[in-house]
Amino acid sequence: MIYSPPQHVELRYRPSYTEIANPEILERYKVAEGELIASREGSEYIRRKIAEIEVDHRLRQLASLHVNWDTYGAEPPSQGAISAADSITKAFITFGLIPDAITPSAEGGVAICFVRNQKYADIECFNSGDILGVRYSPREDPRAWAVLPGAAATDATIQSISQYLSA
Repeated sequence: MIYSPPQHVELRYRPSYTEIANPEILERYKVAEGELIASREGSEYIRRKIAEIEVDHRLRQLASLHVNWDTYGAEPPSQGAISAADSITKAFITFGLIPDAITPSAEGGVAICFVRNQKYADIECFNSGDILGVRYSPREDPRAWAVLPGAAATDATIQSISQYLSA
């Protein structure tokens, strides 16, 4: 048996609210939508929960990378690097500092990146198990330090990066 995909696919038209609602209902809908968005943005709890969901999604994406993901032969993040990045990122979120990006590291691992006030900082969780903190701005030389395993070291790193980015 030879499978042949359908030659014609019927697309069903779904009208927008503006096409089916009268102007009064449409205006009430827009107001309610605006209130929901403002409520979400104003809630620190919801912002943190959304960030946690996005982190989980992003780390699942990074877990599916293959060797040579960057076309330069880079190793994909290991499960250990992903686990370390997950716990560190969630600690940052709990503190109230939400990362701007979570990316694979060309050196093999995961980088958790922050950009504020023309300053950059990241935590890199390498496949080797090492964790490195880095920070720099246009007005100063880069600074790097080893982050030791454990909650106390993570808390100290969070404090240091938070103070650096807000200064």
